[in-house]
Amino acid sequence: MEREELHIKLLKYLIKKDGGFGFVQIREFLLDNFEDGKELEGRVKMKRLLDFMESENYIEKMPDSQNGIWIFKVAGKIVERKDISSIIKITPKGVELANKYKNDKFKKTSNILALSMSAIAIVISFFSYKNSENKDYLNLEKKIDSIRYDSRNNQLEIQYIKQSKKDTTLIIDKK
Repeated sequence: MEREELHIKLLKYLIKKDGGFGFVQIREFLLDNFEDGKELEGRVKMKRLLDFMESENYIEKMPDSQNGIWIFKVAGKIVERKDISSIIKITPKGVELANKYKNDKFKKTSNILALSMSAIAIVISFFSYKNSENKDYLNLEKKIDSIRYDSRNNQLEIQYIKQSKKDTTLIIDKK
């Protein structure tokens, strides 16, 4: 998981587990997202993440509920990975950040979708234009000059303009 998204993942975890502003045990989250390496690297990263989140006022930790993260050794023994514990709660600022991230992700997705649909529409219109250049209806030689209805004979007379001369080419008998 990328570092910049890990804090959002933690906030979503807190919202999912509690749904409000209560304290939540985050042992599962820490064990799933951090691996213990040489010299307890994973625990140092856990500590840094939680310190950052607390300093920015995204979370609040329960006093005296951190085990194996801030203090690695208890009574001279290293706290085992399975015994790590931390109880924290999300603050309103943390909820706001998680919602902002969710909205930004939605906006980004909808912008990409709109852009791709626009590109498809442009491609379709381009190919439609290219295919229509071969059609005869774009280069009509006959253009209508006037339409006249003769009520005595009950006829409709249409005059076409052909280049510069006027021709009466069609008479429709309407009875």
